Amino acid sequence: MARKYAGSSLSAREFNAVVASSGRLDNISGQGVKVSSSAAGVSVAVSRPKAICTEPAIAVLALNDDTVDLSAYAPCGITVHVQEGDEVEYRRALKVRVPLAADEGRWGITAEPIAAGAVGRVYISGACLAMVTDPDEKDFAEISEGAGLIGADTGSAQILWEGNPASADPQLAIIRFPFGGAAADVVAAKCATTANHGLTGTASVDGVTIAAGSHVLVWKQSTASQNGLYSVTASGTWVKIGQPSVVFVLQGTANKLLTFLLNSANTYKAGYGVYAA
Repeated sequence: MARKYAGSSLSAREFNAVVASSGRLDNISGQGVKVSSSAAGVSVAVSRPKAICTEPAIAVLALNDDTVDLSAYAPCGITVHVQEGDEVEYRRALKVRVPLAADEGRWGITAEPIAAGAVGRVYISGACLAMVTDPDEKDFAEISEGAGLIGADTGSAQILWEGNPASADPQLAIIRFPFGGAAADVVAAKCATTANHGLTGTASVDGVTIAAGSHVLVWKQSTASQNGLYSVTASGTWVKIGQPSVVFVLQGTANKLLTFLLNSANTYKAGYGVYAA
């Protein structure tokens, strides 16, 4: 597998996360990178110290609501979230399908084959394996109806590594997504607020240390129009990214691994658990 960039676009931790979560790449070498796996964990050596994977890509349990099976590492469009009935017991946070053009900004990558009508794991954020058509010489990828994930000059996923360019399409690659954030309707946040917030500073939120650039879901504001996903700034008011339909919170005392759904204009509803792959 060839490295997409000569620089350090893919950190040791991210590369470890991909290998650990995929279970498919036991030995990879190329351009100064060597990865090995064992029962003790996965390590990677690049032009920096060895690192151990502790944070795989984030996945959720999703229902394949299509009439066709979804293969492993395939892009899937995210349609609606499940809210009622016994489906809640199985923590099916999302319904997915073969991607359509309308799914741009609302898609994930299957972590395993998911038969029609069955439940499986779907990556919604981070660095992961994915099948990409024409990734060679492309830095990004985007959903294309009927063709899956296509290499492009711009897109909501960044191509970090690609397979053998001589291979038939689609090819196994490593992508990071969502890339750009604002266009993504299904995202992950580092933490979520627990009360009305002043939207400034870097004081901990729900017991989580934050810093400039951290993404925080704000959902308890007395002024509802202030609710949404924010990027923390070191000084001044936080920058509002938008109001994604689905937000998965990764850390926190009260909100760790919860899914937040945009219930109506400016309000979020908490529920369901995130499955960490």
